[in-house]
Amino acid sequence: KQAALERAIKDEVRGTATSLDGTAAKELASLLELDTVPQRIECFDISHTQGKASVASRVVFIDGKPAKHLYRTFNLKTVQGVDDYASLEEVLERRFRRSWGAC
Repeated sequence: KQAALERAIKDEVRGTATSLDGTAAKELASLLELDTVPQRIECFDISHTQGKASVASRVVFIDGKPAKHLYRTFNLKTVQGVDDYASLEEVLERRFRRSWGAC
């Protein structure tokens, strides 16, 4: 399952996924054992320059297509140094404190 999930994600990033007919989204739903096909997927990543200036980024896919107007960067406020887990915790907490539709 893990290899198939990674392949589906790589295909989506490369733009080679068959998202027009929903095949990639259906495959993802099957791999994750979801009851419905996801319409919105948010991906987060943490970046830092030599342990300083840590930021997080978010990309959003809606119906299998990039929604670039919803991409966002987050300046980390509470995490000192390199701690990706704490950084993700801060960003996800900030993200989900907002209403679902506003972001």
